Amino acid sequence: MAWKPDKALGLGVGLVVLLVIIGVEVFLVRSMIGQPPGLNLYVVALLFVLSLPLLVLWLYWYYGLATLRYTMDRDALVIACGASRYVVPMDAIRRVVPGNEVEIAKGFQGVGWPGYLMGSLRLKDLGLVLVASTEPLHRQLVVVTDRLCYGVSPRQPGQFLADLA
Repeated sequence: MAWKPDKALGLGVGLVVLLVIIGVEVFLVRSMIGQPPGLNLYVVALLFVLSLPLLVLWLYWYYGLATLRYTMDRDALVIACGASRYVVPMDAIRRVVPGNEVEIAKGFQGVGWPGYLMGSLRLKDLGLVLVASTEPLHRQLVVVTDRLCYGVSPRQPGQFLADLA
């Protein structure tokens, strides 16, 4: 069974940022056209070249959000996000804890904007949590295993928990 999180907010915010980056790129290219060689052309060209990796990185993150899903069968829970896949065997899952019942020991590290979180954080008593979610921690489900925990945000958490059981 496939579970998808609610991506509307994250895709909207990500698209706005993506369009701003593309707009800056277009502005820089238009500024370079017809400009005589000199310091000004060099600076604008340098800004353009330096901003290209930002565009590529943002596209990668946006692709990660667009492809974020959780699939579950009798053998494993698979968390897929872009090129990343985390396979959690069903027999390794000890319990699932609502995110509002946990306490953060060390803050979030990774990529995040409103509607998208991909990275990690540490929780008191549970340890390291890999987060692939569209919700803040207090609205996530934390899947606990012996080795790691995983923060997920299925659209229908109650049905997700029923299927997991």
